[in-house]
Amino acid sequence: PLTGIYNVELIAFGYNGCSDTLYNNIKINQRPDPAFLLSDTIACVGDQIMVTDISTVAGDTITNSVWNFGDGTIDTNTIAMHSYSSAGIYTITLTTFSPSACDSSITKSITVIGNPNVSFSYNQICKGDTISFINSSTPAPGSSIISWNWDFGDTTGDTIMSPKHYYPNFGLFNVSLLATGNNGCFASDTQSIFINDIPVANFNLNARCSDIPINFTDASTVNGDTIQQWFWDFGDTTTSTLKNPSHQYATPGTYTIQLIVITGAGCSDTISKTFNINQTPLANFNFSQTCDGNPVPFIYLPIVFPSPVTNWLWQFGDGGTSTITNPAHIYATSGNYNVTLTVSDTINNCSSS
Repeated sequence: PLTGIYNVELIAFGYNGCSDTLYNNIKINQRPDPAFLLSDTIACVGDQIMVTDISTVAGDTITNSVWNFGDGTIDTNTIAMHSYSSAGIYTITLTTFSPSACDSSITKSITVIGNPNVSFSYNQICKGDTISFINSSTPAPGSSIISWNWDFGDTTGDTIMSPKHYYPNFGLFNVSLLATGNNGCFASDTQSIFINDIPVANFNLNARCSDIPINFTDASTVNGDTIQQWFWDFGDTTTSTLKNPSHQYATPGTYTIQLIVITGAGCSDTISKTFNINQTPLANFNFSQTCDGNPVPFIYLPIVFPSPVTNWLWQFGDGGTSTITNPAHIYATSGNYNVTLTVSDTINNCSSS
């Protein structure tokens, strides 16, 4: 029926022939004329779409609107924003209401396209190495990936599928990959990668003479990591994996000592140093028997020529000492005394008694 006000008449009759009449006016209201604007009929997963209610009702106003986006989401705003989390074809329904509770609905469809599934991996690297990025992205069903855009986090990038990149410095870098499909949909993956520092290998030794234990001290350093492994080559076919080993050379000579250090991240450095390992001075002396009160002459007898000795320490067994090469000592009383001679090579930090 047409809208308007109608006079409705009701006549009721009884068994006895009596009757009564009731008159009432009934208003037939106009239903809303639903309509809405849809920003996109094709969108990508995660894109924001906008719907705008432009419904009207003749001679009245719309009191409220209800949106059903077809994915279980409801909204009651006149202008609403929505995004879809998965691909598919969805029916958007708008239901509008007038003050008289009359309602009308309208539907529109939207096609939501899937984004590429973006991911990548990389090899663990050290400063100065070239890192290989492995692109394992896959397109959405029914589409293909047509472009890749890499941001290496150091103001440089690339557009090939699986690039290689050189980081000259160690540190943390945020690497992003943006993949775009032939349908215009795109997605990205960002990972924080750490470029490990290379250690600086170094070592010291406390002496340079044969026939005595020489202590080797690791002096290597590294930033942002710790050194986990040590490989020593003493240049005489012997090796060690201790951090601070001790080694004794059987014969004097020139030896090249190599140290390789490896960090927890697997970064390494090597240093080689060449040293002259000298003959350890050997203590030997002679003396002449004499009587108490007379000087006893002590004569140092070098075994190696030329002698490497730079210092002599004589201990005469009665509390007396001397630091000259060939001393004479007077004993106050007769008896037996234990005399000790310690000779030292202070240049190479070696001594013997």
